[in-house]
Amino acid sequence: MDRAFSFLEFDAREAASHAMVEKLSDMLTGAIEAKGKASLMVSGGSTPGLAYEALSRRELDWASIMVGLVDERWVDPSDPASNERLIRKTLLQNQASAATFLPMKTDDPVPSIAVDEISASYTAALDFDAITLGMGPDGHTASWFPGAKGLSEAMSPAGRQIVAAINADEAEVAGDHPLRMTLTANAINTASVACLLLFGEDKRRVFEAAAEGSFGETGLPVSQAIADLESRLHVYWGP
Repeated sequence: MDRAFSFLEFDAREAASHAMVEKLSDMLTGAIEAKGKASLMVSGGSTPGLAYEALSRRELDWASIMVGLVDERWVDPSDPASNERLIRKTLLQNQASAATFLPMKTDDPVPSIAVDEISASYTAALDFDAITLGMGPDGHTASWFPGAKGLSEAMSPAGRQIVAAINADEAEVAGDHPLRMTLTANAINTASVACLLLFGEDKRRVFEAAAEGSFGETGLPVSQAIADLESRLHVYWGP
């Protein structure tokens, strides 16, 4: 396997999480020093909670940092399934409460109606200085679920949108919230650095299978991110 990315192994999940926090802190600090501002796009899920809480306590120039989402379930921000709710409870606390937050959910009944509006607002954060990614057991990252409606638009290199609407009603791992908004592959590929936090042997095996070939070869959408980001991708794994 050609490892253009870095893969760092740790003995504990807490150590992997804190190593990612160090990388994100360094990248954000460097971006602010270079251009006076920084952008951080974050993923939801249960895996990064500890990392976000630790990052929130870092004494960065948070007033100069814009925080946005990699993807969002099409639910109200007060819903327990909302990524916005998670980020507000974990990351946008303590020192990080001074950051600017860029939501992805609108009042529209379905995400497809809001694509142009959200693309326009997220354009303000390009090119992303740092991004956190997750990965599901089916090899999805962001909301790129295998076989989902809208996946080709989200992953097309010819696409111009920053975000895409997804309907993953046939993806079991999407659960009760198949309607999503997600950053596109082109948008994620603007990141200066991407951090992927992985826990457990099962996910490690899925990731390594994804790293063996292109999305067309593996059928695992995270393969696209691995190929696009190359050395900008930093993987942090804990058991």
